[in-house]
Amino acid sequence: MSGLNKKRVLEILSRSNGDDKVSMYCDRALSTLILLNLLAVSLESIDQLSTQYGFLFWAFELFSVTIFGCEYILRIWSSDANIDRKTESSAKSRFGYIFSFTGLIDLIAILPSILPLFLGQMDLRWLRVLRLVRLLKISHYSTALEDLISAIREERNAFGAALYLFCIALFVSSALMYVV
Repeated sequence: MSGLNKKRVLEILSRSNGDDKVSMYCDRALSTLILLNLLAVSLESIDQLSTQYGFLFWAFELFSVTIFGCEYILRIWSSDANIDRKTESSAKSRFGYIFSFTGLIDLIAILPSILPLFLGQMDLRWLRVLRLVRLLKISHYSTALEDLISAIREERNAFGAALYLFCIALFVSSALMYVV
């Protein structure tokens, strides 16, 4: 990679602030690929489309997993350039990313396509559902998920009270349905 170092790769893969055109294009391209994957998973669930366009779905999945796999490897490789982790060793920094929320999401996003290579011809259709986890990869490129988690933390008492009332309503309605 001539001219690219870990810090620059990390900048490109990190959320763009609008000043870095390459990072912005990378964000948009990966976000678009994620949304196209969700569309493909939805369309592939229709038997007629799956039968007729199965090869195209497979080719798109292979393309997507290649891109997501490269992104995952590059994120691991460049994770020790992270300013927050300057005091850690490279290995500790890489493991820190691998076992972080976003690192696990990135891994789970590619696992459904990689596992059949190692597990053989087992019926792994249930793994397709895990492909929907790719939607969570958008958190790399948007602050929306961070904002939602922050709001939930701030209002956790209200959510707890609402959950309590929901459980009571569920129990009462279940009991009434059982009696009637």
